[in-house]
Amino acid sequence: VQRILKKEIESLQEHLNHRSDVDTLAKKVESQGLEIASIKSSLRTVEVVTAPTPVEQSEDTNQEVNPAETVEPDVREVEEKENYEDLELVDEDDDDENHFKRMVNEVTDEIVTVGNWSKDDEPAPKSRRVEYYEPLINSRIRIVQAKLRKMEEEVKTYPYRDRRDESLGIPLDRNCAFCDAIGIHFSDACPQFRDGRTRYEIIMQKK
Repeated sequence: VQRILKKEIESLQEHLNHRSDVDTLAKKVESQGLEIASIKSSLRTVEVVTAPTPVEQSEDTNQEVNPAETVEPDVREVEEKENYEDLELVDEDDDDENHFKRMVNEVTDEIVTVGNWSKDDEPAPKSRRVEYYEPLINSRIRIVQAKLRKMEEEVKTYPYRDRRDESLGIPLDRNCAFCDAIGIHFSDACPQFRDGRTRYEIIMQKK
């Protein structure tokens, strides 16, 4: 009886210790969900702002310019220059998102200025400045998209079984298939090994 009582006390203490951890992780997942929605909204804004028009008017001769003659940025060159280390720096740079938003605002202001220009005003600013920002913005979009995919993967690896609710009735002799903890949590709620590939490798090694 004392042994069973001791196990119950240890299980209850473990449950109390992990309660705050589960709450913290749940808040983090909720925060990441909001951040993902915000990033997607920013990407849609950039795509609308930088969308090319079918026909452009020449600023000097007012002649139509063939869209095929417009110099497009070599996206492949930008992609080749990006590597995994660049994506890691994005996660560590706190001012990265602010820099991205400033670029969006600059391009938006530039387009608004050109759109509001009239013949009575001074000469309109050159649209080439907007074209100059396009390869930079395309590069930033890909980096943010990579960060977004990483955040979504982190949300997917969050344990679906909440130990706070589902592990209360766990038998005292039930051991975790991954970390071998006894009477603490179910295997699918293991906090130590949450990645599916890692869990699969552990099971294969134990066979």
